[in-house]
Amino acid sequence: MGAGGSKEIGVYGDLLVNANAGTAGGGFGGVAVAGNALSGNAYVRWNPNVPDVRGKNLRLSVTLKGEERTVVAYRRDEDFDGEYDNVRGTTRRQVTDYRRSSNQFLFQTLWLADLNASVKVRDAQFPFQFSLPNRLPPSMSHTLGGGSKAEIVYSVTTELVDPTRGGGWFGIGSNPYTHVTPFQVVNPQPDLERARNFPINIPPTTEAVNLLCCIPRGHMTLAAHIPMPIVASGTEMQMGFEVANNSSAQVNSVVLKVKEKVIACAEGERETRTVVIAENRIPAATIPGVQAKDSHNRQELRQAKMGTLVPSQSMKQQYISCGLPAAALESYSGRLISVSHSVELLLDTGTFVSDPTVAADVFVYRQQGAGYAPPPVTGVYQQQQQQPQ
Repeated sequence: MGAGGSKEIGVYGDLLVNANAGTAGGGFGGVAVAGNALSGNAYVRWNPNVPDVRGKNLRLSVTLKGEERTVVAYRRDEDFDGEYDNVRGTTRRQVTDYRRSSNQFLFQTLWLADLNASVKVRDAQFPFQFSLPNRLPPSMSHTLGGGSKAEIVYSVTTELVDPTRGGGWFGIGSNPYTHVTPFQVVNPQPDLERARNFPINIPPTTEAVNLLCCIPRGHMTLAAHIPMPIVASGTEMQMGFEVANNSSAQVNSVVLKVKEKVIACAEGERETRTVVIAENRIPAATIPGVQAKDSHNRQELRQAKMGTLVPSQSMKQQYISCGLPAAALESYSGRLISVSHSVELLLDTGTFVSDPTVAADVFVYRQQGAGYAPPPVTGVYQQQQQQPQ
């Protein structure tokens, strides 16, 4: 009967969400939406005369599982007796080791049928249905580099179990009549009204503009606001900003970046990787009001320096946007894995040390029906490995 059995006895399972997934799931299965029903079918081929099951009362079950899995690579010192780096004898060397952890946050089992010597049906089909919780950790599989990895995986396991052995067969992991069906989970779109998806004003920052570290060129104030801090993957991320340029320095370009930070923890080790998943750079010459001494009058510049610049209430506000990749991860905080997003606006002044910057956190959610695929990386911003505090 294929996986999970032989020609005489075996099990198989499928899910409705996988029926039309084809190869679009990339090996991770179809896409289910949290809060909805997860339906499927379990198939069994039964022969009570097979020696392994003769005289036994078995049960056909399906089990829904959701799990965080992490692998963290780290470097450690060890004593070595032999030749290392052309040096013979006892010395110390660095080796790469790996920590692995898992956290099962979802586990549900349904009993579908009892199978024994009195059951004469050879092939049978049993429909089943699980009710998924309203919110779940979104499916992901992310490589952090150096062998480190973070995954959130879901599956439905169809199996024959022996109740007299505590649900197992001959021991843990030894059941020969098991079939595992993977699938993916996305969350429903947030209720943006209840989530209070209102604009966020980022406090202004005023920076002294110096040329080559020591030649003063004046001051520059940058403030910004985010119209919608809760955004969907595959859509435009927009930011409004205002520049009060009280310096003789020119702004070369305005740069908007969206960063994705993934943290994986395993047995006391932690790996962090931050990447730029979206970026837009606009020449400042095409944006009115950001060049030297031409943006604000004296009173406005004085107010800006005092921290009263609020671009969302100003007629001099400008806008910049960039497109988020459709496969961006969803913001998430779990026991072993954390995914966070931030947006950063930078003024490239070309003075080497003075590039005013503002930043804020945003929440990114995956659109329904979007299967997992690794996000395109436009540039690694930071990669570090550290012990948890």
